[in-house]
Amino acid sequence: MKHGRPAQTRSHARDRGWPIASAGILLLLAAVNVFVAASLFGFTLLNDERARRRQEMEREAGILQERQRLAREIHDTLAQGLTGIVAQLEAAAQARASGANDTGYLDAAAQLARDNLKEARRAVRAIGPGELEGARLPDALAQVTDSWTARTNVPVAFTTTGEARSLHPEVEVTLLRAAQEALTNVAKHADATRVGLTLSYMEDLVTLDVRDDGVGFEPTRRGFGLTGMHQRVHGVGGALAVESAPGEGTAISASVPAVPA
Repeated sequence: MKHGRPAQTRSHARDRGWPIASAGILLLLAAVNVFVAASLFGFTLLNDERARRRQEMEREAGILQERQRLAREIHDTLAQGLTGIVAQLEAAAQARASGANDTGYLDAAAQLARDNLKEARRAVRAIGPGELEGARLPDALAQVTDSWTARTNVPVAFTTTGEARSLHPEVEVTLLRAAQEALTNVAKHADATRVGLTLSYMEDLVTLDVRDDGVGFEPTRRGFGLTGMHQRVHGVGGALAVESAPGEGTAISASVPAVPA
């Protein structure tokens, strides 16, 4: 009997200590759960804030891209068209002053005004260039060069190499606008006597080359036209190269991925 009491005492001690240990473990588990829940809640808030900031940055980037697109569209439609109209009216005034017939220049100015109005309406409705409606890119470029030659009396040698095929609309619009901008610059600044325009279809690329024998310029001095062309070409994953020097003419090359329609 005497030997059994210590064992009984130890058993009672263990019985008395277990609830205390259990309560400590439960408190510890509760604290861990609270910490984990708080961490997850904080992590969720942080992710939500990051997502909100990312959406805000994407929205601002989208607004900036849309502004740049509209600026390019306005330049490629209204500005180019108005430049052509002014040039025809000035030619008409010179013809009238010299006693020559100015009817052809006035008719050309009127036609340019009508075409420019159509392009302005298409730009407002975010519709592509009229030249590409129901026409392939080579045909649209042929139409552009023919109209440009008729207005400027400067011949354009237009050629197409490789197998012509339908491309993604944004790619075709980019190349068409690049050709229009290059020809507009030739008419305004180059004082050229001939122009060559080549559209080359390759396996993975399509390249547009525009060359003139005009007065040339310093390539580092780019106006809004070339800057907009550069942005548009890079916007479809392409590259723009400009080679020129005073008195040596100008060569512009736009290469874009041959993304199928």
